[in-house]
Parts: sequence; C-alpha cells; structure tokens
Amino acid sequence: MKKLLHIIATPRGDESRTLKVSGAFLESFRSSQPGWVVEDLDLPKENLPSLTAKRVDGKYALLSGKDLYGDLKES
Repeated sequence: MKKLLHIIATPRGDESRTLKVSGAFLESFRSSQPGWVVEDLDLPKENLPSLTAKRVDGKYALLSGKDLYGDLKES
C-alpha cells in the first residue's frame, strides 16, 4: 500500500489558505487514488523539542560526518 505524508506546518488551522488548498487537493486525491493512504502530520500539535543554536550545530556536525563532542552530545 502506498502512503502520502501530508505535513501540516501552519499553526493557523482553519484560517490557513494553504491548508484549504491542500485539503481540496487531498479530497480529490483520495477519491481518485483508492489504493493510497494519506497520513497527516500536524507539526503544531506535536511535542517537538525547541530549536536551539546548539541543536543546529549538532545537526550540521552529524551531517558532515563529524562526531559530537562536549555539550553538543546533550543537544
């Protein structure tokens, strides 16, 4: 079974025009693609860690193949 991940990144909810457009698309997609499952990921409702400079530094260190050191390990 194929999956489509619909990532909702706006905290505006029903006030979001983009969310209305994506909702119309997904309604059409669901009816025309019955073999697909659409999964919503609503980021504003998730308990995500706060973004800090240390976390960003750690991410880029890992992406460049470096080991995390010191307080970057904790982030």
